[in-house]
Amino acid sequence: MKLKYTVDREDLIALARYGSGDPVNPARSRHRARIWAYAIVLGLAIVFSLVYKSPLPLLVAGAGLLVGPFLPPLFRHEHSAKAQDRAATLGNVERVLCEHELELLTAGVAMRAASGELTKSFAEIEKIDRTDTHGFIFFGAVASKPAPLPWGQRFLMCLLRPFARSKPGIVIPRSRVIEGDFDAFMDALSEKWQAAEAATGRGQSPRP
Repeated sequence: MKLKYTVDREDLIALARYGSGDPVNPARSRHRARIWAYAIVLGLAIVFSLVYKSPLPLLVAGAGLLVGPFLPPLFRHEHSAKAQDRAATLGNVERVLCEHELELLTAGVAMRAASGELTKSFAEIEKIDRTDTHGFIFFGAVASKPAPLPWGQRFLMCLLRPFARSKPGIVIPRSRVIEGDFDAFMDALSEKWQAAEAATGRGQSPRP
């Protein structure tokens, strides 16, 4: 089964936003994470103030929380939605602004474009998802089923996720498919990937 489509800069922006964790409003995820971070800092300051019976930790934390939003927006600018959009279309992107072809294979998916051909196994696919306008395939390292993480580490990873850079992947714009059936291809790809995941015991699955 094959699917042919073209990609433009808007699609690259959609890929970057989706890969960052919030396809609709990436700034919303960062705002939520910032609130959690402020709450944790304030909570720790209260604890230290009570333990050491000193208002100094609380005063320092309060000053930091008040001054923080007004500091030079170096970190915030780097991860802002506008900066993310610009980053998605900077560099040598002309090589991907062309016609692409995906072919579903027995053990993976072949990707062809003017720049060359690449084949990824199902084990290298980390996530498959779609929206009303795009399909997304994200890739990660080949790995066995990960060991459960401590709750503290899981919480920290969840907290920092909105600030993470986009995952490597490809975007398939539904409106620019020129050959093949978008939904049929995504359904078949998801089904084969899920079967491969179940066979290897990784147990991940994409959103229906």
